[in-house]
Amino acid sequence: RRFQRRPPKMLQRLEREYREEMLHLSKLREQLNPPRYDETVSQTNVPSLRTSPGLDAITVTQGSPGLTENTAVAVRNMPMDRHGWWVACEDCRAQILSKFDHDLQTQLQRIKLRCDRTKEEVSALFQARIREAQYQHQRDSLQDNFHDFRRELDLRRGQLLHEATSIYQVEIPFITTKG
Repeated sequence: RRFQRRPPKMLQRLEREYREEMLHLSKLREQLNPPRYDETVSQTNVPSLRTSPGLDAITVTQGSPGLTENTAVAVRNMPMDRHGWWVACEDCRAQILSKFDHDLQTQLQRIKLRCDRTKEEVSALFQARIREAQYQHQRDSLQDNFHDFRRELDLRRGQLLHEATSIYQVEIPFITTKG
């Protein structure tokens, strides 16, 4: 009798865990589709980010609206990631800005204005690049977490079903989270 009472509890636990995992999975899916910044960029009348000239063309001088001197230096020296975007997560930006704070005047003298855009356009483009890089950074991170979670979920489900089948001789259809 004791043996016969245990399988239903096991099934209830499996069902509860499955519901919780699927809820977590659906939340991750929602996070993987954050708002895009294309609309913001188009409103500023700035050419498409993907066809914009490289870092050399987007240099600025002192006095540009929205761009302080150290930000101007940081723009000039900002590293690129594998997509060709500026690496602009908060930590990276803080490191970049602090790195050039001590030698602003020397760095600013090396900057030559090679940009035909107005200062407002340069400022808008800079802000749009920052947002796009942050979005890409966040999306890559969430996508990695999502795939890791899916692998763990399938592995755990397989272990639980194997346990239920071998110990309690209960046949349960195997459901994966793929697709």
